[in-house]
Amino acid sequence: NMDPEVYGRNPLEASSFIVPTCNPDKSKHGQGFFARLSGANAEFLNMYVILFAGEHIFTYEDGVLKFHLKPLLSNEFFDKSNEASFLLFGKTTIIYKKDPSINLLKDSYKMTYIINGKAYDEVKGDLALSIRNGKVKKVVVEIQ
Repeated sequence: NMDPEVYGRNPLEASSFIVPTCNPDKSKHGQGFFARLSGANAEFLNMYVILFAGEHIFTYEDGVLKFHLKPLLSNEFFDKSNEASFLLFGKTTIIYKKDPSINLLKDSYKMTYIINGKAYDEVKGDLALSIRNGKVKKVVVEIQ
């Protein structure tokens, strides 16, 4: 709710930091500035990953690499075909397909991963490594 003239830019833009009143240059007090790599950008990307993939995409269990998704998407993220998608590591398209009655935030559900035409209840070992290395181009996840 700051005057844009004091703030130094449109208040709808996020700033990395705002100059506090203890700064010796009084002409800068209240102005917002961007750092090259802002915390706001990092936070947004972190939220994006957690929403679409979950907090722990890869784990090692008993010496085996495992890939598992745990999306936290509300139904608004799904289109009319009941699909939502995102690009993992800039190389692998992940497509979620679900029944509109399933609420990912409240319901328990089962996921089936379809990779190269084969269905998997669990993705581990070399296949998980291939996903992590960007060698798998598409993963379709059916949520039941």
